[in-house]
Amino acid sequence: MNQVDIAQTFTLLNMFKKLAPIAGVINGKLNSTIQLSGNLDAIKMTPDLKTISGEILIRDTEQECREFQIASGRGDQFETWQNSNIVGTPDQVAEKIEQYIKVGCTGFIPWCVDYPSTHTMDEFAKIMAKYR
Repeated sequence: MNQVDIAQTFTLLNMFKKLAPIAGVINGKLNSTIQLSGNLDAIKMTPDLKTISGEILIRDTEQECREFQIASGRGDQFETWQNSNIVGTPDQVAEKIEQYIKVGCTGFIPWCVDYPSTHTMDEFAKIMAKYR
């Protein structure tokens, strides 16, 4: 290594500072690829970390979530799917949403896996109503 680009080093450091709160929420819980959007050029590298998108499923019991996952023909383990997305009972989902909000997420784009049923969307709306 002949040169150190100080500006780029600090730019990357700032990016990691922005990623750190999100990483803290998902540490040990997420086995997935994180896709970033925002200004991702070599100069600024400022990803948009305020919006999260992923699969969501809300059922009254965790057993119902497991049964849905089996019936859907998904090949992954339930725990992997649950930890990589927003899946669970209303209380479990509310807790996960709260963790994301605490680290600065302000937008959620849910991909309701039970569509065309509106059960998950209805439950998600109830959870999110407290943040209006």
